[in-house]
Amino acid sequence: MNRIINFHDVRDIAWFERIIKLLINKYNMISAQDLELYYYDKKKLRNSCHLTVDDGDISFYDVIYPIIKKYNIPVSLFVSPAAAVEQKNFWFQEILDYDKEKLKGITASFLGVKIETVNNYPVHHILKLLKISEIWEIIKMYRARFNIEPKRCRNMGTKQLTELDREGLVALGAHTLTHPILLNENDIDAEYEIVRSINKLSEITGSKIKYFAYPNGVPGLDFGKREIDILQKSGIK
Repeated sequence: MNRIINFHDVRDIAWFERIIKLLINKYNMISAQDLELYYYDKKKLRNSCHLTVDDGDISFYDVIYPIIKKYNIPVSLFVSPAAAVEQKNFWFQEILDYDKEKLKGITASFLGVKIETVNNYPVHHILKLLKISEIWEIIKMYRARFNIEPKRCRNMGTKQLTELDREGLVALGAHTLTHPILLNENDIDAEYEIVRSINKLSEITGSKIKYFAYPNGVPGLDFGKREIDILQKSGIK
């Protein structure tokens, strides 16, 4: 059986190394290029496993990368280049320690609905239904209400991405520019988020970008034919 296993952030290096040891004892660890050959050139894969990581959290550089380098395991990493260039958190990183009930109240106020309307839903899920600009407006309101400063960035910078690309074990792919749920955005913004992320990541690394991961990634809920068509026109495999 072939598998793809996805990570986001990993804080425990000993735990991650145990996972890697288990995987290499059970599977043939393969690269993104192997997957490309599997889908496009009918390369045979048996009992294979590919590791992929989303977002570009600094823990990739500090925890994940040292272990995959130690065991020479190729991985794919999907990043939103605006986070690296601007050294800015994603919205879901920014709200990690926010009081969720207070944030839900501000969200209800922003949407112009009674708190009872949103009470039965996790605020994280409610925010995922909004445009990225609306999410950041809600965060701005929360900061102003409770005198909260922006958090220190948790993500890798351009220097680290360039280093990873140069060393060859990591296949870098785009993950939109600022990590919106694409189906929540209008046609112009969705295309800009996709195309600009590909071009900007290529500018940072000096390499052609062939791969892309949809934020959240559920077909029909987070992306659709519009996004697929944009990616095909952009040369994404």
